Amino acid sequence: MAGASLESPTTSKQEWGMKHIIRSENCERPRGEWNTLEIVCRDGEIEHWVNGQLVNTGSASTVRVGRILLQSEGAEVFYRDLVLTRY
Repeated sequence: MAGASLESPTTSKQEWGMKHIIRSENCERPRGEWNTLEIVCRDGEIEHWVNGQLVNTGSASTVRVGRILLQSEGAEVFYRDLVLTRY
């Protein structure tokens, strides 16, 4: 969605005309091990958890409904046990 925005206290940078929010820390498991991700979106507030650690937060999201994108950033990626829960 063009023009979507999100406020975040986490460090960010501008690239390719977009704001990129940098995760607060790397909590990913070693290569070959599964990671657990939890993304909570509620009333414009967003939390991104990796293996039980909060790594990003956001507020005042201009997007409240729509599609979900799972991105691999140029590497092969696998998903298992994907669960969507409505709050």
